[in-house]
Amino acid sequence: MLQSGNDFNSTYIQVLKMLAVKMQLAYLGDLDTTGIEMADRVTAYLGAQHATALTAIQTPGQVAQWLAGYGKAAKGNRIRTTSKLRHQVWKEEAYLLVVNQQFVEQEQLIDSYEKLIPEWLGKARQNVR
Repeated sequence: MLQSGNDFNSTYIQVLKMLAVKMQLAYLGDLDTTGIEMADRVTAYLGAQHATALTAIQTPGQVAQWLAGYGKAAKGNRIRTTSKLRHQVWKEEAYLLVVNQQFVEQEQLIDSYEKLIPEWLGKARQNVR
């Protein structure tokens, strides 16, 4: 997992692009509009062809399940309407957050990640062959 918050400096972007050529990247982050905006920016830097890979673990369907199971009522600016999103999959995830007025902290999802990541790695290995 890569984690840099919103520090998208030119060196970080170059490293991210080089990694994306050699391996599959997936977004695992807070389910709030700030996190979704960050994922959308990463998708823009890498190219739209990476959107499916980036959302391989955090799909809109999975987001809906996580909101139902772990969602916290949004206060302040954790959830806001965002028209800046460029990629459809991130728009769908943001829509779920806005409609439900909920967010989920990344730390709440550790148990889910521990189950989903091995499945994802297995699929990624199959795609390489």
